[in-house]
Amino acid sequence: MSEVFVDTNEWFKINWLSLIFKITHYQQLRTKNSQDMNVNISYDNNHISNSASTKFLGLIIDKTLSRKNHIHQLMSKLSSVCCVMRQLNHVLTFDSLKHIYFAHFQSVIN
Repeated sequence: MSEVFVDTNEWFKINWLSLIFKITHYQQLRTKNSQDMNVNISYDNNHISNSASTKFLGLIIDKTLSRKNHIHQLMSKLSSVCCVMRQLNHVLTFDSLKHIYFAHFQSVIN
């Protein structure tokens, strides 16, 4: 894995790109019943850390490819929008509420 990382970093350098080691991490995917492997990746005295979950293209994925964290985040966002809409229900018109729905609720779902 270290050799692949060296090659990847060289490709970055050739293409005038660079890795920011403070925010670079890897994710070790596994099944629910398998054990974690102890993997240490470093390059030029910079350690690459393992991440339990990551956000990729808007989807939060954990090491077992579970969507629990993603669903929890969605529920939290949608719950707050529902609370605001309930409070504004008596103040705003139906069309205004519909705009709020599409701006905040529907955008989170998509």
